[in-house]
Amino acid sequence: MTTSSLAFRPVGIDDGEELAALRVEAMRESLERVGRFDPDRARLRFLDSFSPEHTREIAADGERVGFFVLKSSDGGLVLDHLYIRPSHQGLGIGALVLRTVFAEADAAGLEVRVGALKESASNRFYVRHGFARERQAEFDNYYVRRPGQARARASRRQLTRQGRPHAILADCFLRTRCFDRASSRRAAGREDGLARGLLAGPLWRARHCRAVAGACGRNHARHEPHHQAG
Repeated sequence: MTTSSLAFRPVGIDDGEELAALRVEAMRESLERVGRFDPDRARLRFLDSFSPEHTREIAADGERVGFFVLKSSDGGLVLDHLYIRPSHQGLGIGALVLRTVFAEADAAGLEVRVGALKESASNRFYVRHGFARERQAEFDNYYVRRPGQARARASRRQLTRQGRPHAILADCFLRTRCFDRASSRRAAGREDGLARGLLAGPLWRARHCRAVAGACGRNHARHEPHHQAG
C-alpha cells in the first residue's frame, strides 16, 4: 500500500454502525489490557455522539480501513477519534492524517487537541508527532499540539538526520497544503466552519500528496493510534 492509494471520504448517518464496529475492533487490545473491554458500551458511546458531517472514512484501495473525526472546540480543533484497523496499523496512515490536519491548523493558527487511553501505544504516537500532555484523568491522557510545533520538530530532525527519507517526507508534507485553502478562507475564522472545510470532499484525497510522497520517499510509522478516549 502507498499513500497514493489512500482517500478520505465523507460518511452518512447509515455508516454509524459499521464505524462503531471498526472502533471496537481497533480499541479491543488496549481496553482488554486495562480490563475495560465492553463492546456494547463502546458501540453505544460512539453512536450517541456520532456526527457524520465531522467524520471521514479512510479508504485504502477502495477498502475502509479506518476513520477520523475532526471538530472545533475552545478556539481550536479536536481530533475526537482516529482509528485504524489492526491489519493496517504501522503503515503510516495515521501519520498522514495528522500531517494533513497539522498543515491547515498551522495556517489558521489553531491548536489541536486529542485524548488517548492510558497504556495505549497511541500515547507514544501522539508524543512523537508533536503533542504534549496537558492533563490526565482516571483512564485517559489529554494532549495539545500548538501551532507550528510539527514544523519545528521536522526542521530539527532534518538537521540531525540529513538524508533520512522519513524526515524529509515529514517536512514536505508540512510544506504542502492538502486542503482547499479557499474553504478555509470562506470559514472567516469560524472554527467549526474550518473543521468542516478541512473535511471537504474531493480535496481530502491523498492524491494531493502523491507527488510529494513519490519524490520524498515513504514514511513508515511504527505505532499507529488504534483508539481514542471516548
